[in-house]
Amino acid sequence: MMWVIDTSAMIRLYVPDGPLHSEVETAFNRAASGADLVLAPQLLLAEAANVLLRKRRRGELSAQELGELLQAVESLPIRLCEHAPLILSACAMSVASASTASSRVAHEHMKRAPPPMKVWNTQPAPGGRLAWVFC
Repeated sequence: MMWVIDTSAMIRLYVPDGPLHSEVETAFNRAASGADLVLAPQLLLAEAANVLLRKRRRGELSAQELGELLQAVESLPIRLCEHAPLILSACAMSVASASTASSRVAHEHMKRAPPPMKVWNTQPAPGGRLAWVFC
């Protein structure tokens, strides 16, 4: 099974600031064992750092917690996918559909990935091959 995760869903593994889909932990456990694959755009690491830095600046995290969480994020079994070649088409689709560029990049990754895929909290792509973990 292949899964695609966005930053907010991944951060919620560590910082419970919103709902966490029950299968997010399952996806990472299965990926750690090699049974499944979790994909994310490379930008996920920078986005995660920004989210955690914002929480640090607001006093929600200590400096030590920030460092520990960044190390934990880096150690997750995620295959980071290059997204630079998808940016122009993602932006064009975002304008046409009033969606975000990052969601369109994830959608483009899904169109290129073979089934089976896991679907939650979003509309499936043509053919039902979408595996978003957007919470």
